[in-house]
Parts: sequence; C-alpha cells; structure tokens
Amino acid sequence: MSNQQGEAKTVLAPLGPRGEVIPPASSEETARKPSKVAAAQLAHAALDHLRSERALPYFLAGPAVLIVLFVIGYPLVSNVWNSLHYGHLPSPRVNEWVGLEHYITAATDPELRRAALNSITISGGTALFSVVTGFAWAIALNQARRFKAGLQVLVLTPWVLSGVMVARLWLWL
Repeated sequence: MSNQQGEAKTVLAPLGPRGEVIPPASSEETARKPSKVAAAQLAHAALDHLRSERALPYFLAGPAVLIVLFVIGYPLVSNVWNSLHYGHLPSPRVNEWVGLEHYITAATDPELRRAALNSITISGGTALFSVVTGFAWAIALNQARRFKAGLQVLVLTPWVLSGVMVARLWLWL
C-alpha cells in the first residue's frame, strides 16, 4: 500500500493476547455478528502497541534520570539527615539526634541574619550592576558611528582572550 508521496505505508496487524496475529474479519462476518472476543483482542493489541511506543522514551531516559537523581538526591538527603544530628567529631555527643535545634539556632542568630542580608545585598547589587552596565555598553556600541569596529574589538578582546588564555594554560599543564 502506498500513500500519495509514493512511500510505503506500514500496516500493523492486530495481535492476540499471546502475540498471535489476528486475521482480519471479512466484511460479511462483521456485518452478520460483531464478535466481542475479536474486539477485545483488537483493543488489547492496540493497547500493547501504545504501551510499547510510550514506554520507549522512559526506557531510554530512565537510566540517566536515575543517575541524576542519585547524584543530586543522595547528598541532599544526607545533608538534611546530618543537619538533624550533632556532628562535632571530638564530642561524645557525635550523631546524637538534635532535631531542628540547628535550624532554630541559625534563625535566631542576629550575626548570621546580618551576614545573610549582606550576602544577598552584594549578590543582588553585583548582578544588577552587571546587567545595567552590559546593556549600556551594548547600546553605546550599537549606536556608535565612528570607530565602531575598533570599539567592538576593544570591548570584546578581554572576553575572548580570557578563554584563549585558559585553553593555553590547560595545554601547558
């Protein structure tokens, strides 16, 4: 059987519950009495085909997903578990269950709160400054009429050279 472009069309025969091919019923048989067994076998075969088609991506991606979950999940669970225990090695209280005591201490410590606020302020300010400065340089370079190529070389050279220098250092090592 061919479609309009002349390519061969694959026709899948329905399979029974044991994998045997179900012969197509003649139009006279179908018109006389619809067989519930044939309809069930056809539905079962169609579901098996869909299941095998749907399962293939999971079989292919499954091992990689499991590895990623293990690489990310194990340290995460281990850190949460360790945070709920006392962990100072020279102490006789090693691995003693402390529950949320560490989290309560961290949440109520004003010095930690100040340090976290400073970190967030510095990180946010640096990111904002970088984005604003980058956009300003991009707009200035895009609107420059004279010496546009020279200005682009001047601005982009440090960015390009850092990658080249890293590659050269790796070759040297």
